[in-house]
Amino acid sequence: MKKRRLSQSLAQRLERLRTTRKSFLDYDKNFLMNFCEQASFMHYVLSMKPVKQKMVTIAAAGYMVSLVTCWETFFRDVFICLCELDKTFGAKCLDMTKAKDDLGRQCRGDIKVSEYLSQHFNFQNEHDIEEAFAPLFEGRLLESVMSYEIPLVAVLDAVVRGFRLDGFFPHWRELVNLCFEQRHEIIHDANYRPKIPRNRMGELEALFLLVPQVFTVWLIYRYGQERLSEKNFIFFEIKTADIRCPYLFSMRDVLSDDWEVTEEQDSEVGLVMGPAARMGTVPEHISCPRVVFRSDADPDSGT
Repeated sequence: MKKRRLSQSLAQRLERLRTTRKSFLDYDKNFLMNFCEQASFMHYVLSMKPVKQKMVTIAAAGYMVSLVTCWETFFRDVFICLCELDKTFGAKCLDMTKAKDDLGRQCRGDIKVSEYLSQHFNFQNEHDIEEAFAPLFEGRLLESVMSYEIPLVAVLDAVVRGFRLDGFFPHWRELVNLCFEQRHEIIHDANYRPKIPRNRMGELEALFLLVPQVFTVWLIYRYGQERLSEKNFIFFEIKTADIRCPYLFSMRDVLSDDWEVTEEQDSEVGLVMGPAARMGTVPEHISCPRVVFRSDADPDSGT
């Protein structure tokens, strides 16, 4: 954590972040779309024939940096969201940053206190992420998310009971540390070339995709979907017979070409969705009115 003075340059940065972020309630939609773009490019390079190893290495370096950047943006936006909606969390963050006495002098114009507080953390390393959310998790955010059990969840064409990330990633901390360390080397040493086995990269990208989604589920179960994420994109409910549960996007979903963001009636953001069709059903009930499922994909086609 670092003490920040609200200078003109910092105020301009906050305004730029607000412009690209739009609503702070879009934190989950923004994360998924950002991740999709980066993953799609990386896997496009991997699919090139013949394989050009130099291009793969350079693309992998950029991909490692982008994974951390996607997390940085997601956790910063969630932090702002919680400061706005959870007054107790916001008050604890004020005390923790010792910014309370500076508010009248520091925050001016339309700069929100939550935005100013977010600049006390860089969200580019595990320490700052854990410190920022200490009022909720006492420095154990990632551990809590990894061990959080979702009673029922749809993922990879199956409905899973008692889903926990640490059951799929027993060495998750090693992966997180690896990505943060690699990102640091890459951005500070142009001579450095990451050398990570492809299967290790597969674990890494899957972990960095799923952690924000599981955290989103935790947040919505704690605070309520209507209050926390009225435009929520990742967390929605499907209904197949008597089953209603959140859906987690996998790497296969991210890399598939049978869904896209579309503009629906009343300018609401919708989703043309293939994963639901691959499960053999189009949901009858959608909890979020801004999410629309459509697909012409054949459930048995394997696409």
